[in-house]
Amino acid sequence: MKERPDYRSGYQYYPAALVDADGELSAARASGKDKACPAEYNDAKNMVDKAYEAYMACHTQEAIDMAMKAMAMAKGPLPCSADVRFDSGSYGD
Repeated sequence: MKERPDYRSGYQYYPAALVDADGELSAARASGKDKACPAEYNDAKNMVDKAYEAYMACHTQEAIDMAMKAMAMAKGPLPCSADVRFDSGSYGD
């Protein structure tokens, strides 16, 4: 369990996967993925939001599974950005 981000309401502590997924979304946003691939980024964000909803509805494992999937989506290269390398900040190499 980890303490929730300040912008999340509900419980004070959530499973680590949910909080970590929020962190990956923040990192993806900081690297520009939200601008380069808005649809894919929003899909990952919506999945994290649904994971929190599932957890609050007592569907813990489902919430963790969704958070893990969203985390992988946010961490990895987004489908629309095959020519963009977010980790180094260089483009089209």
